[in-house]
Amino acid sequence: MRKRLSSHFGMRLLAILIFVCLIADLRLKNAADLQQVLWSCYWGAIVIASGILAASERLVAWGTVFFAGLGVPAWLLGLVLDFHLEVTSVLIHTLPFVAGLIYIRKMSALPAHSALGAWSLYIVPFIFSWKLTNPDAMINLSHWNRSAVPSLPIHVWQFYLLLIPISFLTILLAVWFINRWLARRAAAHARPVMAAGG
Repeated sequence: MRKRLSSHFGMRLLAILIFVCLIADLRLKNAADLQQVLWSCYWGAIVIASGILAASERLVAWGTVFFAGLGVPAWLLGLVLDFHLEVTSVLIHTLPFVAGLIYIRKMSALPAHSALGAWSLYIVPFIFSWKLTNPDAMINLSHWNRSAVPSLPIHVWQFYLLLIPISFLTILLAVWFINRWLARRAAAHARPVMAAGG
């Protein structure tokens, strides 16, 4: 019982730390950069932290799948292309993902429709960003259009259109990998119990 309470307290502390990192990151930005609240990774981090505080496995799963399928890979790609690193950015892209993995590790499988929930964390802010911000400043994977292949004959809108199915495929792949990981963990924990019972 004490271990469970300690674990619950630790997770809530992680959730609060995620919110602190988000606020710190925004405080360090110029007014012109505040549109970055529309970045998908902000939404994913908020969903994971809120899910932990609300004890919602579904919300935490959505955010974790988002980071596994899109958030972390896109952030790493951004590091490779832009060579720009900030402490708050590192925390925003790693802390929620780690917290999410810790939270869901005792599940035997992700909740139903986790792929759609995770994908919405990309699509919804993508639409808002497209409508409300300068497309050149939209970082929801848009840094790829400043690519290492400038001669690539593709218009920006075609590039964004292409990202919609690609993003869903990477999300589905993340769901598959995470479900396999959870199934293996569940099987490993079940074995000693069965051995003791037999």
